[in-house]
Amino acid sequence: MRLHIRDFKEDESHFVANETDKWLRDLIEKSDEVPPSPDSKKPFRTAALNLSTRKVGDVLWIEGELKSSVILICSATGEEFEFPFSAKIRHLYSQNPELTINSDTKGQGKYQIGSNDWEAQWSPEIEPLVSNEVEMEPIISEAIGLEIPMRPLSEAGRSMKETVVLDETPIKPPTHNPFSELLKDVKVSSKKRDN
Repeated sequence: MRLHIRDFKEDESHFVANETDKWLRDLIEKSDEVPPSPDSKKPFRTAALNLSTRKVGDVLWIEGELKSSVILICSATGEEFEFPFSAKIRHLYSQNPELTINSDTKGQGKYQIGSNDWEAQWSPEIEPLVSNEVEMEPIISEAIGLEIPMRPLSEAGRSMKETVVLDETPIKPPTHNPFSELLKDVKVSSKKRDN
């Protein structure tokens, strides 16, 4: 999905997609750890993408949320499970090089973006827009990837109790210093040198 620069207006515009849109289904399936079975008759899980766009001066704002789920493998049990997520999408673009994060002014051009314009806890960085279109698939893929945990756990995986087996044998310090052979030829002087 692409948004053309003409789609950005001063008034907020809304774009909606769901599981019936093939491009969104394909994008979510790419994030699954288990590929879909070609003979599966199971309907695709729900997906809801809501985007708001607007243009403020030379800055294009994209903000929204994707709610869906991905199929992951539990790191504790090895079973497949459905992981629901709600991914936030927030990006700023500009064709004006003075405003972008790659410019020498670091976004300090005539259009200042303050915390009142955006959520206070998020520091916006304006990305350069080199064409007249914003490609949404990489933005949405990144948002999904940020929601997937490093060590996914299913319900069964979370309920498992970790058991620690301790060896009853006390740990003894080494009797031989492995560095003693290296240090035997080193001479240490207690005199200080004058500079």
